[in-house]
Formats: sequence, C-alpha cells, structure tokens
Amino acid sequence: MNFISWDSFSSFLFIERKIDLSSKQSLHYRFNIIEKWFKENNKDFNKDSVNQFISYLIDIGLMKSTINNYIKMFKNMCRFQKLDFLDEYTYFPSVSPHIDPLSWKDIEKLEKVKLKYARENTVINERYAAVIHTLSVTGMRINELCNLKWSPEPDVLPDRIIIRDSKTNHMRIIMISKYTYDKICNLPRYYHNYVFGSKHGKLCDKKFAVELKRRAVTAGIHKRVFSHIFRHTLITSLVRANIPLSIIQQISGHSSLSSLQSYVHLNIDDQAVALQMNPITHYKPTFEVIKNMIKEFVPKLDLHEKLKLVQWLSLDREQHRAITTLSKLV
Repeated sequence: MNFISWDSFSSFLFIERKIDLSSKQSLHYRFNIIEKWFKENNKDFNKDSVNQFISYLIDIGLMKSTINNYIKMFKNMCRFQKLDFLDEYTYFPSVSPHIDPLSWKDIEKLEKVKLKYARENTVINERYAAVIHTLSVTGMRINELCNLKWSPEPDVLPDRIIIRDSKTNHMRIIMISKYTYDKICNLPRYYHNYVFGSKHGKLCDKKFAVELKRRAVTAGIHKRVFSHIFRHTLITSLVRANIPLSIIQQISGHSSLSSLQSYVHLNIDDQAVALQMNPITHYKPTFEVIKNMIKEFVPKLDLHEKLKLVQWLSLDREQHRAITTLSKLV
C-alpha cells in the first residue's frame, strides 16, 4: 500500500488547518504509529482498517482521550485526501479524571526531591524546585512559565511576574514575594534569556511533566501529579480562604468565572465547614431567654441593669459570646 507522506500531510495540518506548531512533535509521533501499523498489517486506508486500528489501541490499554487524538488524526487524513468515510465517525465520550489538589506538604516534598543526573545535578534540581515553587504560588500555566524571559523586557520583577504570552492573549500581572523572586534569581542565566531555561534552551513542558512524575514517586506522593495540578491547588486554596472569585480570576487569567470554577475541588470537609458557618444551624438565644438567664444567675443586679446587659448581649453579632459572658458573671 502507498501511505501518505508526513511532509505533505504536515503542511496541510499547519498551513491549511492552522494547527499550533507546538503540537508538531506529538502529531508526528501519532502519524508514525499509524503508518507503522498500516504497513505492518498491509492495510488500505478505509473505515474497516480504521476500526481495526482503534480496537488495537483499546486492546493495549490506551486512555479514551488518547484514542480520541488518533481519531482526530484520521479525520484530518481523510480531509487531506478528500475522503468522507469518517465524516460521521464519533469520538469516545470524554470523562474528566478525578483531581485531588496537593497539600502544601506535598508541594514541599516535591521541591526537596534530589534526583541524580549524569551532569549538573545541583543546577537541574534547583531549577525544577524553583519551577514547582513558582507554579504553586502563582497558579501559572506551565507554558506561560516556560515563556518567561529576562529581556528585552524582564517578565520577572522583585514584586511581580508579568505574563505577556498568555493562552487568552491578555497580559496579566501576578504579585510575588521576595522569597520567590530570590529563588528565581538564584538560577543561572543563559544566552537565550529564558528565566527557567537551561543551556539547551527554554524549559520543555513535556520534559517537565516526566520529571514531575519521577519526583512524585520519589517523594511517596500517591496522588495524580501533573503540571496543571499546582494551578488547581492554588485556586482551590484561595476559594477556601474566601478570596472573591473576581480576584482569583485576575490571578488565574481565566476568561470567565464558569471556566474558573472547573478548577475548584472542594470535598466533604469543606461542606462541613460551610454548614457550621450557616447561621441557621447556630443556636441564637432570644432576648427573653437571655433576660431569664440573667435573672437567674445575676440576682444582685437591679432590673434596669439587667435590661441594659440583656440589650447589649442581644445586639452582639456573635451570639454565642453572650453565653460566655453570662458564665463569667456567675
């Protein structure tokens, strides 16, 4: 069989379909997997062979989201060859994986991990520790962090980080502490001026994802750890701290509050705290109840003093303080 060439197909993807060039490596990898399978099994490109390939992916245990990426590749291959047999082909329903935000102890463990490398052990470990710290305190996207530069205009200043290359194409500013700034400044600088880069160029987000999993295993963290988990963790922590969503949105850079809320992961403990704060669930003694308690426990006060005290207690915003005050008067 004659299979399409990557050179001609990639031109179609990145010029006509306008697919982001940052995905070139992953798309080329999938194309090679497809091409190898079709040639080894001597298959022609048709709907039946596509179904057989999808069954093969299921048998080897790939996730549904990954299989959907291959289906998308097949659809683009059909468009490239002006074929229509996959027009009605459907994707697997997407299921959002469970996300359990990290604790600050987990993040501290990840920062402190010291992995062994063939060279530059200290520099590499320090760089990844600084990346983990910066992601956790700013909630930045990993690609935003990778694109930070020292010049021509510095993106990192003593009190803030300026994100100029954002997913939403809007510049935003995130305030940082002196500790964070010093941690970033201690990293070596190279000719390319990327803040978190190495001598080989800017930090690769996919390589960092692999390193992060290694560090999670070494640190004994059994949660699902990935680059975006720090963003989820910070946003959830800010919500728990009762920071207004409008302020959190300025930090995270989400285009809408609905997209922001998908990053909030509250649990049963958060519900319990909310119920405890619910004023309906608190016992609030009425004016008459407090007056009778005073009559019983503070007989030495005359009626005028008792009424004055009752009036003050009943106006107290925290009604449970009234009981504490009365107990001290007994």
